[in-house]
Amino acid sequence: MAFAGLRHIWYPTIGSDGNVKIAINFGDEEFACKEAQGYGIGSSEKRFIEKGAVFSEGSSDKHQEN
Repeated sequence: MAFAGLRHIWYPTIGSDGNVKIAINFGDEEFACKEAQGYGIGSSEKRFIEKGAVFSEGSSDKHQEN
């Protein structure tokens, strides 16, 4: 068993576009399964990624993605 004592029901969602690109949803975006809404480990703030920069909703701060 990898983890014990988790307090949430986890619905891992991994998407693949070809054999090099992988999209992983940790709850920052809407899940495909409605039952999984609200169970992600992502932040509660909406984050927007634009050309290598991350913006948090309601913030003018811009952080560079590596």
